[in-house]
Amino acid sequence: VTFSTVNARTRDLEVRWSGRDFVDSGAFALLGRSLPERLKNLHLDCRRCAKLSDTSLAVLGALLPQHIQQLRLDFEDCFRISDAGLAALGKGLPQRLQLFDLSCKMCSVADPGLAAITAGLPPGLQVLRLNFDRGWMVRDSGLAALGAGLPSNLTDLALTFDHCRSVGERGLAALGVGIPEQLPQLLLSFR
Repeated sequence: VTFSTVNARTRDLEVRWSGRDFVDSGAFALLGRSLPERLKNLHLDCRRCAKLSDTSLAVLGALLPQHIQQLRLDFEDCFRISDAGLAALGKGLPQRLQLFDLSCKMCSVADPGLAAITAGLPPGLQVLRLNFDRGWMVRDSGLAALGAGLPSNLTDLALTFDHCRSVGERGLAALGVGIPEQLPQLLLSFR
């Protein structure tokens, strides 16, 4: 894996690694060191990358350029990603981020991970899309932490918690309290 085609003027970068078994913290370190400072939009498709782990997310979080405005991360079915990985990623989220799209469908994430990624959201964030479909360990306290930490400037919020059987009325009520009143776009899925 090389990133010799990424140059200092690259503003938009999409990397499709879905299902690749070489994607691990080393690949993320190589990518992170190659990211140009002017990069505005980064999309990483890492669905079904079995070697991705909490260490991989810590490396990514530490190497994200602070000028990124749009960050899309798809970690669907990366079962080695847990609360510790989301906590490390949350600490490294760029403060100029305007759009954050994170899919942790079928990952090993529970309430502490959801709370940690929420705590890292920048205050100026406008678009937030979180997918924790089949997040069997997510409970009411995770939704309460999400509701308490939603940025007030949001204009678009999409939350998917399908098949999260441990989420109940208390969690939904706590989340509802934190949703900005003037939010023009809202999608909630709890099937």
